[in-house]
Amino acid sequence: MISKEYGKYTLECDCCGRYHSNFDTFEDALYYAKEMGWKRKLEKGEWINICEDCQD
Repeated sequence: MISKEYGKYTLECDCCGRYHSNFDTFEDALYYAKEMGWKRKLEKGEWINICEDCQD
């Protein structure tokens, strides 16, 4: 999930809870996830984020 709190965005793995925070924009969090090999997929109408360690 990507969430916003106190004006900053946090990227969190929906499997293990690993996270990275302090992104200025939603797009910055998405870019980081892509560059680090995270996967993003639509599941039951919601986007989930999966870190590189939790991928099948």
